[in-house]
Amino acid sequence: MKKVLLPMMLVGAVISSCGATNQPAQNPPSTYAKKSLLPAKIPTVVDNSVFFPLNAKSVPSTYNKLISYNASYLKDNPKATVILFSYATESKDKSVNINLAKERVSEVKDALMKDGVNPAQITVRILQEKHPDNQKNIVTKNQRVDIIYETEAPNFYHYDNKKPTIEMP
Repeated sequence: MKKVLLPMMLVGAVISSCGATNQPAQNPPSTYAKKSLLPAKIPTVVDNSVFFPLNAKSVPSTYNKLISYNASYLKDNPKATVILFSYATESKDKSVNINLAKERVSEVKDALMKDGVNPAQITVRILQEKHPDNQKNIVTKNQRVDIIYETEAPNFYHYDNKKPTIEMP
């Protein structure tokens, strides 16, 4: 009986000491604030392609972050390789279009190499075929260079419906 009574008395003493006080409840410290279940930054899915204005061959500055993001991965993963696919448009004659496509792909390759990518990791292809879409914005779609991972593709890279995409922070 004494063995049962002693633990019960201790429990009773603890419960009575936890009784209500006349002081208002205090807010918990901010370190206990409810944390969000969302990641700090939600990645944005973008085309892993560089689009060019009509008749332009220089990489637009809006693609510097995309080039740098791919270059960082390629430098950190020397076994990874990419193929740069450049498309020719129909806005001029065929030889002019092919030359423009070559200049564009060369510009993208040079930008990757300036960021430290080994040239052996980059293969270049010029596609003379038309984009399989007959819409009015066909010229814009063909004024691009796609960056497609051939080996050791990163987890943030996707290739769906003949369209390379990448998740960027």
